[in-house]
Order: sequence, then C-alpha cells, then structure tokens
Amino acid sequence: MRMIHGGNTRKFPGFIDFSANINPLGIPENVRRAAIESASEWIHYPDPDCSELCSEIADKFCTSSKRVLCGNGADDLIYRIICTVKPRKALISVPSFSEYQKFLNQSVCNVQKYVLSELNNFQLDSTFLSAITSDTEMVILCSPNNPTGLTIPEAILADCAERCKRLGAILMCDESFIGFVPENKRRSILPMLNENCILLSSMTKLYAIPGLRIGYALFGSQELASAVKECGQFWPVSAPAMAAGIAALNCHEFEVKTVHFITQEREFLVRELSELGVKVFPSEANFLLIKSVEGLDDLLLNSKILIRNCSNFDGLSPQFFRIAVRSHEDNLKFLNAVRRCLNG
Repeated sequence: MRMIHGGNTRKFPGFIDFSANINPLGIPENVRRAAIESASEWIHYPDPDCSELCSEIADKFCTSSKRVLCGNGADDLIYRIICTVKPRKALISVPSFSEYQKFLNQSVCNVQKYVLSELNNFQLDSTFLSAITSDTEMVILCSPNNPTGLTIPEAILADCAERCKRLGAILMCDESFIGFVPENKRRSILPMLNENCILLSSMTKLYAIPGLRIGYALFGSQELASAVKECGQFWPVSAPAMAAGIAALNCHEFEVKTVHFITQEREFLVRELSELGVKVFPSEANFLLIKSVEGLDDLLLNSKILIRNCSNFDGLSPQFFRIAVRSHEDNLKFLNAVRRCLNG
C-alpha cells in the first residue's frame, strides 16, 4: 500500500487512520457551529479578499492585513507563492513535504536538496546555512518538519532569515503543525519576519477541518503579498471555510488543551514503541517518524489500521513510516496491532 499523502480513508472504510495528522480532539464546537451557521451566505460568492478573516489574523499576529493572504489550504498558497516568485534555483531540505518539490518542478526550477542525516535524527543544523548561496532565489523550510516532527532551532531560523535577506533570496517557512508544539510562539519565525520572509500556516490540522481547506500566509513584504494575491483563483476561500477560520482564531483554551493532550500521548507512544524494538525519532508535533520492518503498513491492514509509508520521501527507505498521535484508545489499538505484527 503506497500513498502520496495520508488520509485516504474512502478506500478503507472502517479503518483507524494513523496516516493523516489531524487533531484527535476533533473540531472545536464553535468552529463547527460557525461553518454551519454560514449556510445563509452560500447563495452568494464569498469575499475574494477574505477581508474579515485577514483582519482577524493580522490582529492576532500584530501585523497589517495587507501582509496577510488566505488560501484554499496551505498547499494552494505554496503553489501561488512559487508561481509568483518563479525562482530559477531553490533550496529545500529532505525528507520533507513533497508538494514543495512538485510545485518547484512545475515552475521549471533547479531544485537543490539538502539531505538531513538520520544520525542527527533528521534535525536541520547550522551547516544548512552554507547551502544558501548567492544564486539561491528561494529557500523553503518546514517547522515542525513533515514527516520528522522537529522544529528548527531558533538561532538557525534567525540566521536563515538574515542570510536570505542579505543574499536576496525569498525564505518561506511552513509552520502548518506548529500549533501542536509546546511553547510554539518561541519556535515560530514570526519575530524574525523580514521583507524576504513568508510564514505559511494551515488551520486544517490543528482545528480538524481538512475538508474545509483553509490556510494563510504572513508576508514581511506587502508588495510580495499583493503580487501573490493576483496569482491564483479569484475566490480562493469558501464562505464556510472563512467562517470556520474566524471562529478558530478564538480557540485559545482548545489550543492549550490540544498541546497538553498531544504531548502526553506522543510520549506514551514513544515509550511503548521503543519497548517493542521500533526505532522512534524525536518529534515535537502530532506525529512520529518510526523505523521498523519493511511492509509494516501492509501487515497493519489486517488490523484495519492505516499508517503512512514514507518510502516516497527523499532520503527515506521503505522501513520508514509516519504515524499520527490519536486518542488514547486508538493508540492502544495501534500498539497492540504492532505487537502482533512484530511478535506473531
């Protein structure tokens, strides 16, 4: 079983899905209610500027709404940003989210890959800086990285932002999973956002609304934000997605509860999997990268459990898998299934 992305549950009805990294606490009630109550607006075209949502995001992050852009999920914004920047040479670290390279290739770009070391737990370190050269026009980072789950150390992130500014490269940092990270404000590129930086985020993971498709980007440059806005569809976000997004920005207690729950269950999974002889890599997100027997994903199908085979990530072999942190009950079922697969 090989999947380009996780979450392909329609082909596996009744399965427990560990392949998609969605908040196991589900949709916050005020977010669900806001989406449903927006039904009276569905007869009209949505606001193409996402004015209210952009304004709310700008207020939350203390920036100008003219530096905020919303899209049909983070991948929509990735595509629009790359199409606007049109880099001739870009730098990405691998393994990481496959859509970066896909969209860069579509833009006819020379993609340089910085390979993260398994011996270093796939942690991006200061040697990455030397890979950003005078002909690098775009750098894409992911923090926490998908599928490894680690954030980029603050000092390295700051140095990357400064080096990109000095060399004239655009730095896009994808923080789609940072809401699951303890002390996430300290881990963000936001305080380092200069005119060459873009902070990318998704609302679909933390608030469990992947079916609604909503993401946003914060730009250091108002001019670049305006240019990206002109690239792409005229109505990028639906009315229910906008309503849900606005409501989600007022879910502080839910966010705190999520971080506590994910941290607790992630530590439980790490401990139990390690005792089973599975190699578990350090993670700060709501998912774990593990290394085990090849074909583990196929074996788990017999227990109606889906995990993400990571063999199509650059730098990873068929022994690598990504698993989501789910409810305690689901995590127990997963562990019992792994135990049966490994021990017979």
